[in-house]
Amino acid sequence: ILNNLMLGLPLSDMTMFASYSGGGQSSYITNNVIIPVAEQGIKVCVVSNEMKSKAYKLLLQAYVLTERLNYWKLTRKKFKMGQWSDEDKEMVEKARKIIKEEYAPYITFVKMYDYDMSKVNKIAKKEAKKGMKLLVYDTMKYSGDGENTWMSLVEDSKQLFQITSKLNIATVVSFQLSPSTKNRIRILDEWCLSNAKQVKEVFSEMVAFRDVWSDEFAGEDCDIKPFKLVKGTDGKYRQEPIVLDKDKHYKIFFHFKSRNDEAGTALVYENQGYQNKWKEIGYCHPKDKNRY
Repeated sequence: ILNNLMLGLPLSDMTMFASYSGGGQSSYITNNVIIPVAEQGIKVCVVSNEMKSKAYKLLLQAYVLTERLNYWKLTRKKFKMGQWSDEDKEMVEKARKIIKEEYAPYITFVKMYDYDMSKVNKIAKKEAKKGMKLLVYDTMKYSGDGENTWMSLVEDSKQLFQITSKLNIATVVSFQLSPSTKNRIRILDEWCLSNAKQVKEVFSEMVAFRDVWSDEFAGEDCDIKPFKLVKGTDGKYRQEPIVLDKDKHYKIFFHFKSRNDEAGTALVYENQGYQNKWKEIGYCHPKDKNRY
């Protein structure tokens, strides 16, 4: 649904996926942007100033093990601990072989230790000459209320847009929302970027997501009333209600800016963090009652 709303990742334009610190931006982008694009034979460059390439490789291995090899015994935690059975080791080797042959030729990881856009520019130019069509910049970060902080964020976003436009590539940015709005603001939009909301101007598509709160399940005060659209025999679509399981972990995605369609759609995803699985459940109707 989200891919259809956004019409994919537009060339010469930028797409933002935003959440709070530890909210899952990098994990979501890995499974729903980087891997699907690489599987189409399109080259991707991931420039990270947050996660090490090892963390991305862990996410990729988890994906190949579960989705390609249907092996579910290695959770992300167990993977990091290194306490593997002989069967685990055998499956990891199979996964690494698939990654080397089918993913490595299309995914490049570059680790940065600062937020210098001139370095990003050099990296993007170099990779574009090799055929790279998607740049992932992880993370554009909000870290305070000082004027210099938000002005630098705005300037960085403008420079990144210039890089994207000149090279005719698609750019996906993970953005960290202002921590002062966490668990307080129910409807996520540009106002959760705080003083840096001017960065909105350079993005074609913007999506922000957060956990579903305890009062948003069925029967609670702020029930989000999730549903899916089902086509009837008359050719018309109707809303079919969905009941969320309180024992599972869900997130609400707010598509709050678009140059391709009407913005304002909210979707529900189920997130299985231990295996980094993201399942699109359907639409929802979040209330606008904030916590103060």
